[in-house]
Amino acid sequence: MKRHDLRNELILKRNALNRNLVIETSKVIVDKVRNYEPFKKSTRIMLYFEIGNEVKISPLLDDSKEFYLPKLLNNSIVPIRFTGFDRLETNNFGVKEPSGSEIDKNRLEICIVPGVCFDVEGNRMGYGKGFYDRFLGDFNGLKIGICYEFQLVEKVHEKKHDITMDVIITEKDIYENKW
Repeated sequence: MKRHDLRNELILKRNALNRNLVIETSKVIVDKVRNYEPFKKSTRIMLYFEIGNEVKISPLLDDSKEFYLPKLLNNSIVPIRFTGFDRLETNNFGVKEPSGSEIDKNRLEICIVPGVCFDVEGNRMGYGKGFYDRFLGDFNGLKIGICYEFQLVEKVHEKKHDITMDVIITEKDIYENKW
């Protein structure tokens, strides 16, 4: 299947998920993240603020850690400290993002990213804009992909600029170093 077709098919499938299923499955994934040893040991973590039926990881923002969210600036992602839900603004893509000063991304220990899908070798397919690929290209921390199990595919047909995740967490398992 062509990359574009795979992306569209999986976005449609994710968008068709029942709201209660999204909430319940997201809780399972959030619990897996919370109990994942590298997450428990880390203090500076970048999350994402979900859109649509992406895995709802925003409950992690209630944990006592230093969280950062991505902000789009000059066609790039920069990490900005999360200081409260009331301080989030909606960008042109409809994504909530913080305001404030950016931090050097390599001060982050973990970056947790969404994806349209991931493959069994850790490759990620996003929405096609390359924001996370550029951000993660020289990121030194742990890269964790978050998705529903159905978003794990055999092969993404990665492009040269695509970034491989270190870990992928779904409701079924934590896939690390399996590629």
